[in-house]
Amino acid sequence: MGTSADSTFLTSEFGRLVASITSHGGNVEPVVARPLRDVGSSNLPGKVDRVVGYEIVTGHLRCAASRIASTPVLVTITEIEHEATFLQMLAANQCRQPLSPYEVGVAYDTALKTKLFPDQQSIAEATHVDKSMISEGVRLGRLPDFVVKAFADPRSLQYAFAKPLGDALRLDHGAVERRAREIRQRPDFESLKPKAVVDLLTGTAARAEQECTVRIVVGSVTVARARLDGSGHFHIAYGQLGADKKATQEFVRRLLRSVESQPLDG
Repeated sequence: MGTSADSTFLTSEFGRLVASITSHGGNVEPVVARPLRDVGSSNLPGKVDRVVGYEIVTGHLRCAASRIASTPVLVTITEIEHEATFLQMLAANQCRQPLSPYEVGVAYDTALKTKLFPDQQSIAEATHVDKSMISEGVRLGRLPDFVVKAFADPRSLQYAFAKPLGDALRLDHGAVERRAREIRQRPDFESLKPKAVVDLLTGTAARAEQECTVRIVVGSVTVARARLDGSGHFHIAYGQLGADKKATQEFVRRLLRSVESQPLDG
């Protein structure tokens, strides 16, 4: 899975990467890609696997930056057929420049898709990384391109974002895609904090704005607070109920049925 090369990534560190590649006339550190083969007829006599394309394993951002800089992309083609090769390559990239959670997640996902490892547990054992981190990384690596592009810098994607984003996509894929388009059109797109982007993509921000809280007062005493949350659920929290709790509760129930609640300021 790669990231598209366009102006949405021209921020902070990524902008400096583009500037560096431009000044050098290309990426000094090569992108690593593996050949994709058509194995449909390879079992027939005299037939061999045919290379039908290439998939980036590491260096997605270098590739994107090179495209923006309009420079040739230096690529190393590697046959990743063994676990050791994958682990050495991953370690080498980490030594040159720490990979972001998203980049690591893409690498984990590639290792699974190429069947270098049978499952996430095997990756965890080989890399000495907790399986939960492997799982979150794979989730990040499998995020649709439109989700990744909703972040000004894809390296800002964190492991903790994987679950809420994945849940939102399963709940309403179309709504998340629409929100991603809206985010990229915002005038403050490049300055949005990563957590704010997650809230916008998942609809959390919109639900929070829809919440309404009212205070129910008897005399000068607040006896209850009623809140309608963004999901449409109604919550009542009782405060100072006085001596007759039952009578106050009945009063609150009747009040809620018979009057129009007024939103509180603050």
